[in-house]
Amino acid sequence: MQTLTKSMSTIKKRGLTLLEVMIAIVVFWVGILGVLHVMTQNISLIDRSKLKATATLLNKEGMELAFHHRNTNVLLSYNWSCGERDASSNNDLWCDDIVTSGTNTYTIQTDQEWTYTIAPINLSWSFSEIFEKTRLYSHTDTTDNYTIERFDHNQTDGTKTNFARFITYDKIVADDINQEAAKNMTKVTSTTLFSKWTITWEIIFESIMGKRE
Repeated sequence: MQTLTKSMSTIKKRGLTLLEVMIAIVVFWVGILGVLHVMTQNISLIDRSKLKATATLLNKEGMELAFHHRNTNVLLSYNWSCGERDASSNNDLWCDDIVTSGTNTYTIQTDQEWTYTIAPINLSWSFSEIFEKTRLYSHTDTTDNYTIERFDHNQTDGTKTNFARFITYDKIVADDINQEAAKNMTKVTSTTLFSKWTITWEIIFESIMGKRE
């Protein structure tokens, strides 16, 4: 009887020890999963911050390209608000004004001669359609042992990026300011979109662009 009592006590002690081990394992894995969750969140935040930083720089560049386009118009003796330029001959300059009435929206493109041009898009499209129509491609150029990465809308030999960009020109209504000033000013909006997995975002800069002699 004494021996049986000792055996039962030993079994109880062993059972309690096994339960403790199981609890310890559960607590350990909960801790590991918590650490992994925090690490995953941090990686996601870092990736998103990188996307936002790049999109912001691309958007700033988009605004600069809009003003660059205006300055090029002036240098080529076009109307300052000329959108699409066409010089079929030196004596026959033709252009389609950026804004005739309402709002016109364009992508910013670069041709083979590194001249920035703009092409119209339609903002009534869905987000995915606008994104695909205005998506930026990454190109890597190596010159004199220097490697330069550039972004533009040219798909040729380019790698798809998570970014898209377009600019919008809004005609300033004469009721807002005097009519003469309205002729020489336009509102410019630079918009950059980025999309990765289920994340979509847009960054918008606005400015007033005036006539430059």
